[in-house]
Amino acid sequence: MAICKTCGKQNSEEARFCESCGARLEEVVKADPVTELPKEDDFVAAPAEAPAPAPAPVPAPVPAPVQTDNTQYQQQYQTQQPVAAQPNGDYRTVCILALIFGCVACVFDPFYLTSIAAIVLGVIGHLNSKNSKGMAIAGWILGIVSICIQVPIDILTFGMGLFC
Repeated sequence: MAICKTCGKQNSEEARFCESCGARLEEVVKADPVTELPKEDDFVAAPAEAPAPAPAPVPAPVPAPVQTDNTQYQQQYQTQQPVAAQPNGDYRTVCILALIFGCVACVFDPFYLTSIAAIVLGVIGHLNSKNSKGMAIAGWILGIVSICIQVPIDILTFGMGLFC
């Protein structure tokens, strides 16, 4: 058995590195069975000398990165069917309708229906359109402006009893 100088673990004879700490076992001490214990008389005080420097610790070997077999994941993703494409509409018609309803709402807005339609269509077109965002923005802004104008007019006219 080979004993590691770094950690004291017993390793097999053919081991080149310690199984516990990973230190090289080239400088190993062979384990000899102790037959008898030393007596007190065997110990003689050594002359005062500078202590021997401690051996530098040997860094543990870094294990090689583990290669995982990811072929099953590659096969899984390659065999999946692609997601059905969404309709590739540009929402240009929605943006144009928002602009038209916004313009009409500034002139004629019964029960705020055209203003609400301009705002809803404008927001939908603004969020979904790629090329016609300007018309959608103009549509919902005109819808909001027409509501802001129409509400005070309705309050004043109905409040004075002109249309009762």
